[in-house]
Amino acid sequence: MNINDKLCLADRTTKINEYFYRSIVGGLMYFNSYFSVSLISKFMHSPFVHHLRVAKRILQYVCGTIIMKFYINIDWVNSIDDKKSTSGFVFSFGSGVISWISKKQESTALSSSEAEYITAPLAAQQTI
Repeated sequence: MNINDKLCLADRTTKINEYFYRSIVGGLMYFNSYFSVSLISKFMHSPFVHHLRVAKRILQYVCGTIIMKFYINIDWVNSIDDKKSTSGFVFSFGSGVISWISKKQESTALSSSEAEYITAPLAAQQTI
């Protein structure tokens, strides 16, 4: 996701077809388990154009990195409500995901580097 994308329920853009949005998000959930997918899934009952743009960007990312086997990502202070970061990683072997996590961090990180330092031990532990 673009780090400047801030998603909220009270979006001021045009409302879109819920069925279309749900089919995109559902496909992403079936294909992988990125934390950004769980973030956009919060808006399945009331999606707006901005939410659809973010979903399409995730689709572009997935298509561009399909050959990779390990993904890690940190979303620094993207939650408007509580200002906490979200950590996420996915490990795959062959064609299947063997481990994944998407978790809101318990403490508030003061920088993107600090958010990464919080996530790195969690991913390293899972690797071992």
